[in-house]
Amino acid sequence: MVTLAPGATLAGLAAELDHRYGPGFAAVRGTARMWVNGDEPALGPETVLVADDEVAVLPPVSGGSGGSTPVGQSPGSDGPSARD
Repeated sequence: MVTLAPGATLAGLAAELDHRYGPGFAAVRGTARMWVNGDEPALGPETVLVADDEVAVLPPVSGGSGGSTPVGQSPGSDGPSARD
């Protein structure tokens, strides 16, 4: 939990977390999204935080390994799936 001064913004929280957790955290946060109470904040970093706000740091995510499977093709096959 982080205690912030009244009127603190998401940008202020980000700066506090960068200071608290160091350059490794700052590097991840630099490519992440910060959401407030389950949503992307409309005002972005200028969003004013209030007591009991929940802030999530969401790093970019990609899935899978070894490339992608074209649409309509079964993984591991050389052509369209049987459903096509």
